[in-house]
Amino acid sequence: MNMTRQGVFFTLFALSTLLTLIILYLDINNQASYLFILTYALFLIVFLFYALFRLIYQLIKLDRTQLQVRLQTFSIYFLLFILINSVLGLFISSANNGFLNSLIISFGLAAGITFFDLIFKKT
Repeated sequence: MNMTRQGVFFTLFALSTLLTLIILYLDINNQASYLFILTYALFLIVFLFYALFRLIYQLIKLDRTQLQVRLQTFSIYFLLFILINSVLGLFISSANNGFLNSLIISFGLAAGITFFDLIFKKT
């Protein structure tokens, strides 16, 4: 089986996430577990920046029509999620029901659905 760098990276990510959840669930308190969780947190931060820079690079490489289609899709999802959140807010009351919170969640969901595949696109 020929595993790519990306495959190794995501396998490591999945196993590290599983091990971190086990450590947290079992409440294991020792130096090795603290070091592992700290390393995992740093790994997540590095991955976040990698994904962000990779996304920006792929967006720059898109031609104008593909970029317009993606921005239209993003706008539709963004407005749809704001509408859904507002309608649900009428029926379900919550302490975190602010409009800014609704905007942030809607933006994140719309951006994730619209642009997530660009992070893994081959160059």
